[in-house]
Amino acid sequence: MARQLRRAARSVPANIVEGWAKRSSAPEFKRYLQVAIGSCDECKLWLEMSRDEDYLVDTRFNDLSNRFNVVGAMLKSLWKQWQTFSS
Repeated sequence: MARQLRRAARSVPANIVEGWAKRSSAPEFKRYLQVAIGSCDECKLWLEMSRDEDYLVDTRFNDLSNRFNVVGAMLKSLWKQWQTFSS
């Protein structure tokens, strides 16, 4: 579980960077952002599974889950308004 969580967490910034490098193509950039959003959601799934299996206490789960919720909200905002960030 830890390996999967780390892999998904690393995928979020990696896809943002790769998408930003291709921002001249709006569909390509947005595709990478969607992959990053999916990886963020995957992290939340692994956190939930870790909590359900008692590998993670509720307080730590809540903290980490909230952080991924914030990151996810920022990614979704960027996906909707990416042109204002492209300068």
